[in-house]
Amino acid sequence: MKYMLLRNQKPNYIYNVEVEKWQIDLAYFGYNLKVDGLFGDITERETRKFQRDMHIVSDGIVGDQTRAAMETLRRTKVQIYRRGSRGSMVTWIQQQYLDRGYKLAVDGIFGPETERITRLFQQDMRIGVDGIVGPITLEKLKQPFSSLPDDNPIETPAVPPANPPTSKIKVYIDNGHEPGNVNGGSQGYKEWEGNLKSARYLKEILDSTNKFDTMLTYDWNKTASVRQRGNQAASWGAQLLFSIHSNAGGGSGTECYYSIRIPNDRQYAAILTEKVSKEFGIPNRGAKTRESQTTKGADYMGIINSAQSGGVKHILLVESMFHDNANEEKLLLQDSTHQKLAQIYAEVISNMF
Repeated sequence: MKYMLLRNQKPNYIYNVEVEKWQIDLAYFGYNLKVDGLFGDITERETRKFQRDMHIVSDGIVGDQTRAAMETLRRTKVQIYRRGSRGSMVTWIQQQYLDRGYKLAVDGIFGPETERITRLFQQDMRIGVDGIVGPITLEKLKQPFSSLPDDNPIETPAVPPANPPTSKIKVYIDNGHEPGNVNGGSQGYKEWEGNLKSARYLKEILDSTNKFDTMLTYDWNKTASVRQRGNQAASWGAQLLFSIHSNAGGGSGTECYYSIRIPNDRQYAAILTEKVSKEFGIPNRGAKTRESQTTKGADYMGIINSAQSGGVKHILLVESMFHDNANEEKLLLQDSTHQKLAQIYAEVISNMF
């Protein structure tokens, strides 16, 4: 035992200078307790929180391992951020999540939504899931966007076995959102259902040509994160990732995003929006890119960024029309609309190869 063992003194509380030093360390890193040199229930509670944050045994006892963890934290001068934290560092953390495709408000307040996104990120990165941003989670956030664990951080269905050698063109079709996603219109349209409908029609058309080999997100992993989708497309060897969405925000029309780092895809995105615009008589919002707010030259959208970083040669993300526009929602509620959209998508894809 290198250090004096500290534990709850209940019921015989006696001032201890080592306890006071420990409380000062905890308070410095944002733990909620009184510095009085008495090791009671509150100090034990905050010690357990610290131990969980550092991913060590959470027993509320300050021994060698806990002291070493504090020394590491003090040496690296890393703060821990949890629900209730505020400030510029929380803003940075939220922006990192947003740049990786996790949707949340960037307001500098670590609230329930930031905690939820932190848990999702930790699950994707295959590290301890506690909703708290400590040294390990911070280190992952500092890594390049393409950095995911080598053992493939998928905790739901396993990756399908590799297909036999084929000369077919591999197209990864992403249906945009997981089942139950709340995005939708006032007339009953649900984006995830519409995306999936278009995706299934597209898969059926491409498969029928005998030219393409397709994989659909919904069939592989219904709850995959945006970065998992991009990484799966890359690991599967897709030549194209095609992600299907509908838009929102009070606008009208169709648009298609491509990767900043694959500028030649602009021509295909432009052709696609022109065809959709003419077919349905809606505005053509054109081919677009969106740059990360924190990393110059990187793509803002997580699925595009991860797919491009993984080596996918072509990436298109289409926003077919606005589901919060009354007229366009009426179109999206019709099955024939998704059939026509799929036909347009398939035509553009076929002309790409």
